[in-house]
Amino acid sequence: MTFEASATLDTGVSITSYQWDFGEGMGLVQTNSSIITHVFSSADVWDVHLTVYDSDGLHASYDENVTVLNTVVEKGASFTPQIVIVVIVVLIVIALVVRRVRRKEEEALDI
Repeated sequence: MTFEASATLDTGVSITSYQWDFGEGMGLVQTNSSIITHVFSSADVWDVHLTVYDSDGLHASYDENVTVLNTVVEKGASFTPQIVIVVIVVLIVIALVVRRVRRKEEEALDI
């Protein structure tokens, strides 16, 4: 999810940093950019907290509940039961073919 905190009043004071807490207990994320992307660990309602600091040393905070309906997490290779079964069947077929070839070789030597 991408968050943008660029809507600020022009008071002649510049924003120096943005501090985000995405409510997952992972700690604070400090950045100099008004745009940040965060991947939530699960679908849920998360309390996102933002504190903005300016060049005068002042700060303001904003809280928003964010509803995450679905998450996409990239995972490594997944060995499902179907893949394991296919591998076992292939190994059995190979073993039977090797056995048949050996029998034919043995029969050829007996002649």
